[in-house]
Amino acid sequence: MSTSATPTRTELTVPSDWPGAVRAGVEWVALGWLSVVIPTLLVALIVTPSVQYSTVSSLASGTNLWLLGLGGARHSEIDGTLSLPLLGLTVYNLWLARSFIRRAQLFNVSAIVVAACTSAGAAFVGSFTAPSSSSFFPVVCFSALLAAVVAAVELGRAGHLDDTRLGRAWARRPLWLGLGLRLAGFELLTLATAALVVLALALVTGFSRISTLHDSLVGAGTVATVSLLTLQILWLPTAAIWALSWLAGPGFALGQGSLFSPGAVRAGSVPALPMLGALPKTAFGSAWIIIVVLILGLTLVTWLAIGRKVAANSKLISLRATLALGATAIITSSLVILLLCLAASGSVGPGRMSVAGPRTLAVVGALAAQLFAATLLGLVLPHPRVRLGASQTKHKIEVVSMSASKAGARSGNEPKRLVVLASGSGSNLLAILKACQDPTYGAKVVAVGADKTCKALDYAAQYKVPSFVVPLKDYPSRASWDQALTDAVAKYQPDLVVCAGFMKLVGESFLAEFGGKTINTHPALLPKYPGAHAVRDALADGATVSGATLFWVDAGVDTGKIIAQVQVPVKPGDTHESLTERIKAAETPQLVSELGKLVRS
Repeated sequence: MSTSATPTRTELTVPSDWPGAVRAGVEWVALGWLSVVIPTLLVALIVTPSVQYSTVSSLASGTNLWLLGLGGARHSEIDGTLSLPLLGLTVYNLWLARSFIRRAQLFNVSAIVVAACTSAGAAFVGSFTAPSSSSFFPVVCFSALLAAVVAAVELGRAGHLDDTRLGRAWARRPLWLGLGLRLAGFELLTLATAALVVLALALVTGFSRISTLHDSLVGAGTVATVSLLTLQILWLPTAAIWALSWLAGPGFALGQGSLFSPGAVRAGSVPALPMLGALPKTAFGSAWIIIVVLILGLTLVTWLAIGRKVAANSKLISLRATLALGATAIITSSLVILLLCLAASGSVGPGRMSVAGPRTLAVVGALAAQLFAATLLGLVLPHPRVRLGASQTKHKIEVVSMSASKAGARSGNEPKRLVVLASGSGSNLLAILKACQDPTYGAKVVAVGADKTCKALDYAAQYKVPSFVVPLKDYPSRASWDQALTDAVAKYQPDLVVCAGFMKLVGESFLAEFGGKTINTHPALLPKYPGAHAVRDALADGATVSGATLFWVDAGVDTGKIIAQVQVPVKPGDTHESLTERIKAAETPQLVSELGKLVRS
């Protein structure tokens, strides 16, 4: 089932949309720099009486802050190195890059390179206003990488990467890979939520110390207060990652030899930053309490996101694929956590203050172990194959009961519920509707769905069958359309979904819900001639025999397990129209007959 055309080679050339890529690359870097430098200049002009000092020195100070948001550092013989990233500023720059690159509406793959090079050049120019002791090379590299990633994501979102090698490979990705990445997203969101809760509690419990430190630094000065608060807000994402490292167990350091973790606190002198008043003064106690609660939360999320669907449908995904799914989620989440820990590490001064940030390897290892436990409990153990190999426990009975209640407590003698999806003339649908008039056939059509207005909807109305239309053009992405189609079909609780000339590929959401109980018919003898142009391809290949194939739908393009096939000879002088008609004449009876066998078996 496919409407894709033969892919064409995409060559890397000078893109016609290069002006937009250049403009976007310059704009986001320039605005990010100005957003930091101008407020710094204004504060200096208000607070410092010397205009010359304010302009020159504060320009350098503002650029130094901007560098910290893009991976740079400031070096000083007296004050040491300041390289702890301002991740709030990093997030702001990411938002700027996304906004300007999206507004540029790029459509050529080569524009990724143009946007990256332009961003790197703009960052290089902006770095000239920093002191010579500042590190700006990482800023240039990071700006290029950030622009390239954002441009690639935007091109992919708009469908401009579909005909590239990467786009075609992504379209053919196995079901477990997509579900694994989706699960990783849920896991990371859960960890982020937990870290923010811990950070909020720390700020609340340490508010008196924070307030005392703040008053001692700025007094009642409004400008100084706003400046200090802004600086601390920009460091909040860094603090959230530190909170995550504390939550994981190994904790973080703020100064060489220090440790802040649930099980131990070894503090020393720290910089005079008010928000550091939220640092724990004493150990929480046993770290295992926090770890167990976190594992239970991750297990619940894993179960709700993926595990319950795997447990309810043994045909959705094999045990081996389930293990690959879980491994994908754990590895992806661990890599993201590793990058976050590295991004939240750096130096905040000379000597012992050159060490600040999470205990990276220990934190990644601890969270990977917790994710493994959650995956085992929420995904692998509930898999039908694992349950069948285990004893008849209460857990197995509850899962089977949940699956049975979801399908509905219907009698085996009642006709099976069919939802038929169609896009065209509806000839196969009409044959199914007529067959279902016979009570011995064993099925009834409870709904007809389509992706556009078509003749099939008229047949549904004629037989008084509910119908629905889910047009692809009404949704911002293929994934959102697929979810809407899934929801529309699920409303009718079908035992079987029949694609009768439905000319759209279903995606991950649909297969997660109806994989293993969706069939499709194709006008060729698969595995030969898959795709939307099977008849044309057979004639072009000089085939002497063609036919029709009924098969189970999977994540590939006409690659599912074959149920039945019927052969149709290709006659000399056959045209596309004549061969199509003779295949239809054989395809429809096969569909009706085999469908009847399926619902009665």
